[in-house]
Amino acid sequence: PYSDVRYDLEKFAFFSRAVLSALPVIDFRPDVIHCHDWQTGLIPVYLHDSFSNGDFYRGIKSIMTIHNLKFQGVWDIDTIKDIAGLSDYYFTSDKLKDYDDGNYLKGGIVYADMVTTNQCHYHSDRPYYCIYCGRRDGVSYKNDNETIVHKYNKHLMMNERMPDILSGAMGNYTYTARFHTEEEMNEFIDFILEKA
Repeated sequence: PYSDVRYDLEKFAFFSRAVLSALPVIDFRPDVIHCHDWQTGLIPVYLHDSFSNGDFYRGIKSIMTIHNLKFQGVWDIDTIKDIAGLSDYYFTSDKLKDYDDGNYLKGGIVYADMVTTNQCHYHSDRPYYCIYCGRRDGVSYKNDNETIVHKYNKHLMMNERMPDILSGAMGNYTYTARFHTEEEMNEFIDFILEKA
């Protein structure tokens, strides 16, 4: 799957722009876009750059999940600038520049509102436990949405009804939150999913 990195860089730059461009067309404005690995690393960058002036995109947050640090979407800066359509501004060591190259994953990490990983031993300067919980229609839960939002408002990154096309995998109503301790996270899960 990683035999032609330059082709992959072009493909995923196009994909990232297409994802953001399609949202108003399909009339879906998410609170959060959850990005996975370097292939979607440009989505948080584009939200900050070329999509930042549109009212439709204002306030949309992004989460970057790292699955595999071995692959980061690294190539020379001039090629990435050309492919991604980004200015020199983005190619400094505090942004997409990684030594002498450009790095899609680093861009996603820098510009995402939250960074998560599937490896619990991964160390980050953002010491949070992040959780996603989905609820299903037709199940009677003890705590209603208003109670959840009131209790966990400062921890919630997203709480919204999912479109039908996503609800089979994610649940009909979803919550994404972050906590400083694993105990807080587990209490949140119990509170969200507690049945009446």
